[in-house]
Amino acid sequence: MRKTKLCPKCGSKDLSKERDAIIQSREFFKIISCNKCKFVELYMPDNEEREKKMRNSSIFLWSMIVVGFAIPIGVMLLFLIP
Repeated sequence: MRKTKLCPKCGSKDLSKERDAIIQSREFFKIISCNKCKFVELYMPDNEEREKKMRNSSIFLWSMIVVGFAIPIGVMLLFLIP
């Protein structure tokens, strides 16, 4: 379904957008469904997609850590420097 852009059950081209599946694990799954017959397909993204997702999440995490330290330090410096 993902590669052919056709539903294997009804043959419709009316598919939903690919989105992340919410599953309780550390694996990244994608989900795509047919809007006509509601057939659902879960798949594992290839290594390139998975690495991109992990890279984006680690960049976000590190930026939040930096901001978390920068704000309190900036506030302390505002009060210490008259």
